[in-house]
Amino acid sequence: MLAKLPDFIDQTRNVDFYIPQRGVVVVNEDPKKLGRVKVSITDFWDNSDTDALPWVFPKNGTGIGGGTDRSAFAVPELTSELLITFPFADIYMPVYEGYWQTALTHQGLFDETYPNSYGWVDPTGTSLKIDKQRKTLEFLHASGFEIIVDENRDVIFKAPRKIKFESKDGLSNMEFDTESGKFTSESPEAQEIKSNLVVNNESIIENTSSRQENIAGNKVTKTGAGLKVSVGGSMSESVISDKAVTIGGSRSTLVATNDEETVGLNKRVFSPLGSITLQVVAGAVSLLSAAGAVVVPLTGIIEVSGTMTRVQGGTQPNILGSDLIQWLQSHTHGSGIGPTSAPLEAVQALALLSKTFFSG
Repeated sequence: MLAKLPDFIDQTRNVDFYIPQRGVVVVNEDPKKLGRVKVSITDFWDNSDTDALPWVFPKNGTGIGGGTDRSAFAVPELTSELLITFPFADIYMPVYEGYWQTALTHQGLFDETYPNSYGWVDPTGTSLKIDKQRKTLEFLHASGFEIIVDENRDVIFKAPRKIKFESKDGLSNMEFDTESGKFTSESPEAQEIKSNLVVNNESIIENTSSRQENIAGNKVTKTGAGLKVSVGGSMSESVISDKAVTIGGSRSTLVATNDEETVGLNKRVFSPLGSITLQVVAGAVSLLSAAGAVVVPLTGIIEVSGTMTRVQGGTQPNILGSDLIQWLQSHTHGSGIGPTSAPLEAVQALALLSKTFFSG
């Protein structure tokens, strides 16, 4: 007991129970977990034996009432100050109702826009600050994670490592690594983007797994300058229905190794306003037709800069350009009386070199 029975009776006669007392928390481990604490009160009772001190009950705010599934709960920290009262005029039935706000208990976190800020802060550094004047909110966790609602009504997340969003069943999740900038998303369902997706700077989009891209409607692809598509392995492009690829500007396709382009029963038509150049580093350019001939219109000109290989098929080759001159000078064929002579003499060949030959 705090005092012997006669001393207690005498003490209660001299105590004004309507005067609040300043108590300092010395025990907050309540075995019943009811939020009770034990406090020392200077010049009020004996503080030397903490086991003999009475439990001080919390007088909680009304809120939405008391209950196991409602209201708020917190336990005062050790060494914190409390306001102790005795509503039942019983020294063994004290309650705490709050604390005195003094220079020793003042929180500087809310000074900047005082008196328009409110919130809370704990010894770990976790805090919540709401500014009624600026209409802002700042939540800071001891780990360094922050949630901010700024004056522009933007919501900002700051994480020391990663921000994760997960579904309750664990099947879908999104993860953003703030250290590396890497974004990861997993879901058994298709992910839908209904707006334009823009990738700025010199970014790389890498797909390391099998990928299928289905386009139900029309597709228009616009690219700026410096576009490069690099395929490290095999690439297959399948067009099931009538589709078109339209290139408004210049296009260059570079194939570093072997490449073969096959068009089934369809035809490929090139209709440029300028010229078409077929250029190879080594080997030959072959124009082959399984049924029919390779046709050059009446207004067309085939210009050969180097050596031209004869086109196989038919009774005689069709040769134009400087190769035609050489052929006319050297060509012979068998006859009933022996090989014939060349169709042209050297003088005639020199005259023909200055001519332009047209088909037709």
